[in-house]
Amino acid sequence: MRTLGQRATSASVDQLRHLAQEHADDLEVTSALINARRRVQATRWTDNTSVDNITEILNDPSRRLVRSNTELAKLLLDTLADIAQELPDHSELLWNHGPTRTRKNRGTTPETWAPKFEAALSAYLAHELKTRLHGRGIVINREVLIHPRNAYGAGDRTDILVQTTAPSGALQTGGQFAVVVEVKPTWNTDLTTSQETQLVRRYLPEANTDAGIYLVGQYALDQWTAQDYRKADARRTPSNIMEMLQDQSQRLNDELRVHATPFLLKITRPQAVKVSNHPPGPATPTAAPPVENTNPQANPGEATASGPTDVQAPARPTSP
Repeated sequence: MRTLGQRATSASVDQLRHLAQEHADDLEVTSALINARRRVQATRWTDNTSVDNITEILNDPSRRLVRSNTELAKLLLDTLADIAQELPDHSELLWNHGPTRTRKNRGTTPETWAPKFEAALSAYLAHELKTRLHGRGIVINREVLIHPRNAYGAGDRTDILVQTTAPSGALQTGGQFAVVVEVKPTWNTDLTTSQETQLVRRYLPEANTDAGIYLVGQYALDQWTAQDYRKADARRTPSNIMEMLQDQSQRLNDELRVHATPFLLKITRPQAVKVSNHPPGPATPTAAPPVENTNPQANPGEATASGPTDVQAPARPTSP
């Protein structure tokens, strides 16, 4: 099996594709097929890369030469880092804000802040990726059904699936590069295990790719003032969560020959500006102190962003 996966020939790809159809749940066969396709694609891309292609890339720093699933993943990771850097300008999109309210005979209700739910974070990231990668032949979709389980639409759905088509020289080996992005906020109770059980062992084989990004959305607990079940779950997130996920991804990459990369997106909300009272003379606005960076030695897959809008999160739903 490993020998077939290491051959850069269309014949080995055809043999492995046939085996993968007969043994759909065998991760070793799927891994060998992906490896064989990657080798053939890399060879053909090298052969078909023209001087015009290279000149175009050199003239436009934003353009990339994507020859594999992993190179597509690298492009996405760089784009996610840019998104995180610019998020403070519009971070209210990722927070629910309940303003201070004063009601007659009921007193004053203080303002509340709470993160938006996971679906909103996924939708925001998908929109930003589409906007920034527009015109590059890259397709970005949400909630893609990659493994149907019945005729009514049930099955495995990815948070974000990114795909691009290889040039004609690679069509015989599938002709498509793909990366699965799985989004998990820190209050998700499966945060420490889903990179393996969900992303790597299910979604990557089902999407016919070997590259995935496990994006962890971390909202600042000290700025989360609304009380709901999610905050209690988020407090239980291990302080070394990224170290754990990176060790896990390295083990999986070595074991299954995949390329899973954890990425931490830190999301804080804007700090209120307080105005101090002074004796005669102009008032001097005093900005709130900056939020302390709790991870000064950020890993390459970590980015810090800043971010507020409308309703308080409900209590944890109960079963009937």
